[in-house]
Amino acid sequence: MKRTMRFLGVLLVTLFLSSSFFMQKEVTAAPILCGIKSVEPSIGAHSLMGDVTIQCSGSQVWSFIRSTATFTNSTGKVNNYNNTGGYSRASEHFNKMPGKTTVKTNGTKIKTSSGKTVTLYKSTSTKQWSLSYPNGSMTDKIR
Repeated sequence: MKRTMRFLGVLLVTLFLSSSFFMQKEVTAAPILCGIKSVEPSIGAHSLMGDVTIQCSGSQVWSFIRSTATFTNSTGKVNNYNNTGGYSRASEHFNKMPGKTTVKTNGTKIKTSSGKTVTLYKSTSTKQWSLSYPNGSMTDKIR
């Protein structure tokens, strides 16, 4: 009887210690974010994780792009932003947006995805390369 009780006691202590050893005390998690990691620009930015592909909408990608720019003013129809990097940065951001690129004769590039069109163009007033994208009843422009 003593041996059985000792065995059960050792077994319970062992189970308790092993279960508390393998149990996580704290769990942290973060939402899966749409990263700007496009392998194939024509389908938009996505992250590949095993068998799961996370597609980002144009609005999600635009939100990221806009977050890299500095808001300057709003005209009531247009939200204006400034960014650095000139044509190369504007083109890089344009290429991260989903959709198939169409190039016009004046060098303007456009992509449409989910009914929204992003445009890369040279501003006639400032001569800077700019991006524009609809944002509700407004249009965001990044120069």
